[in-house]
Amino acid sequence: NLTAEVNGTATLYAVLELNECAYELNFVFVDATTGDDITGVTAKTNTYPKSGTKDTDLAISSGAITVVGYDVTAGLFAKNAESGELEALDKVAANTVGENENSYTVYVKLSEKAYTISYDLNSAQNAEATGSAPGALSSQKYSATVTLDATVTDTPHYKFLGWAVSAT
Repeated sequence: NLTAEVNGTATLYAVLELNECAYELNFVFVDATTGDDITGVTAKTNTYPKSGTKDTDLAISSGAITVVGYDVTAGLFAKNAESGELEALDKVAANTVGENENSYTVYVKLSEKAYTISYDLNSAQNAEATGSAPGALSSQKYSATVTLDATVTDTPHYKFLGWAVSAT
């Protein structure tokens, strides 16, 4: 309806809505020592933003990221487009993500946790089990496949069935 005519001219005003230009964060995990990619791990980021908008800064911190079996070390990084080196990152700056891009890659340096596996004859549950269990396995990496020792000696009245993660 052009009823707001002034001197034979009608002015039309654009009705605009901000295009959020959203993007997703893509996490790439690298070994903190070697720099090699680590595949097959997933971050838990329950309190972490999984996306941002291209026109605003997105603050990021490694404190909100946990990866089972690994420690997040040294913060978060972006890859320098020219040198290929990883550079410290505390935010994805506004307008960093290109107009035709829909994701931004954040590199996370990880150190694999090491565990000690100890054996317990479980005599608290089996009072008559008087034998001995194998010695502990130390420095077992989280991703390693470990063959458990099935040697249990001198356990009269009991048949060894295997190992369990709880005493009951």
